[in-house]
Amino acid sequence: MSTAIGRTRRSPPPTSHIFKYTAPQSLSNGVPPDALFTPPASCNMKEYCVICHDHLDERPCVALNACKHVFHIDCIQLAFKSKPQCPVCRASIGKPQGHSPSGTMTVSVKPTRCAGFHVDSIFIAYNIPSGVQMNYHEHPGRRHGGKRANAYLPNNVYGKNLLKRLTYSWLQGLSFTVGTSFTTGIADQCTVSN
Repeated sequence: MSTAIGRTRRSPPPTSHIFKYTAPQSLSNGVPPDALFTPPASCNMKEYCVICHDHLDERPCVALNACKHVFHIDCIQLAFKSKPQCPVCRASIGKPQGHSPSGTMTVSVKPTRCAGFHVDSIFIAYNIPSGVQMNYHEHPGRRHGGKRANAYLPNNVYGKNLLKRLTYSWLQGLSFTVGTSFTTGIADQCTVSN
C-alpha cells in the first residue's frame, strides 16, 4: 500500500492463471501412426524380434522413428498397450497420458514468504471434483471422491522452472489418478500419481 495525499491506494490483486484439464473418455493404447516407418533395405531381417524372438523376416516389420529399433508390427502394437516406449532402449514414443480426473490447477503469486526462502510464494491450488471413473480407472462407472490440494513454491528461478514441469504434468493428466488412498486406505479416491 502507498499513501498519496491522505488516501490509501491498494495494489491490484495478484494475477491468477487457471489451467483446466479435461479427462479423455478413453486413452489410446496403440502406437501413434507417425512413430513408425518401414525399415530400410539395409536392415538385417535375419535378426530376431526382441519381443517374440522370431526372425524379423517371418512377418511384417516396422521401425520406431525415435530410435530406429525394428520389431514385428503386431509385437510392437501389443507392447504399446502396456507402455508407450521402445522395449529395447526405453525411448518414449508420443506424449505421455495420465489417468487424472478432470479439474483445475490455479496458479498465483502470494506476498507470503515461502518457507526457507526470502521471496514471495507461488501458490498452486488443485481442485478435482468428485465424479465417475473412466474406463481406464480401477472401477469404471463407479463414483470417485474429489480432491483439493495446495502447493507452495519459491517465486524465484528454481520455483518457476519447477512450475513449468508441474504445469506440463497437470496438462497431460499425470499429477493425480483414481485409486486407493495411501494415507486413509479408502478405495475410489482421487490420489496423487506416483
